[in-house]
Amino acid sequence: MGKRILVVDDDDNVRESIRTLLKKEGYTIKTAKSTTDAWETLSKWRADLIILDILFPGENIKEFVKKVDKRSASKILYLSVFAHSAAEDLGYIELSENVLGYIEKPFSIPNLLKKVKTAFAS
Repeated sequence: MGKRILVVDDDDNVRESIRTLLKKEGYTIKTAKSTTDAWETLSKWRADLIILDILFPGENIKEFVKKVDKRSASKILYLSVFAHSAAEDLGYIELSENVLGYIEKPFSIPNLLKKVKTAFAS
């Protein structure tokens, strides 16, 4: 069985694009449209990696990451329209040992695949 990835993004097109791409690469994929849905999925299914959009209206990404840190061994890659430094400066992201990197939107397929492969190599 391939590595297990949970893609969390409120944009249906982004979720489906990443799901389709990574499934073709042999990964087992689940998707969620909110952190609430993501946590429900994680309560029943272990993800090796979470690809997490950092902007969800009305949701606290930092709290979700803290919860993952405490209760899950999943690693996290952030996904955002902001540059990494801007996201940090704006306080959108929670830094932790489980956060392995950052993917800027719009992302290129080679960059996404490289980040995912690097995440599993660490």
